[in-house]
Amino acid sequence: MPAGLQEALVRHRNWVVMLVLVVVAVIVVVVAGHPKGNSGSVRVRFGASLQAPGRAGINLTNAWIATTGSDQIAVYAGSQAQHPRNGLLIVVRTTNHHTGPRTPMTLSGSGALTLLRPQRFSSAEAAATATLRFITANGNTGTLDLSSGRVTR
Repeated sequence: MPAGLQEALVRHRNWVVMLVLVVVAVIVVVVAGHPKGNSGSVRVRFGASLQAPGRAGINLTNAWIATTGSDQIAVYAGSQAQHPRNGLLIVVRTTNHHTGPRTPMTLSGSGALTLLRPQRFSSAEAAATATLRFITANGNTGTLDLSSGRVTR
């Protein structure tokens, strides 16, 4: 290595190290690739501040909404507006911006339902087929299996 180049590298070693790190980072990003669209990432919202769909007939306690790209699954928990002693879960699935039918599930005599915070999901499929847990106003617990639409308590 020529003496002038060696002296320049030593004198500017911080810049050389930073340049090498940037090049390595760019290589890692290019080799790893980027996911196509939002199909792999799941955005989850959870809590009492979420709004139920209009005219849902629910006294809302809380909700869970998982979104991936243009697909979304939402679960609203609470009690029936007309019969507050009955717990109510409403599942709404949206695919490619087309909202499917609301699927209400009534739990007679349970009182208002509250969804418990679910774990994180690694994929859209995991979120769409998750089992959500809830607690009733009476203190009982139960589950909602999104893959089958079954409620157990």
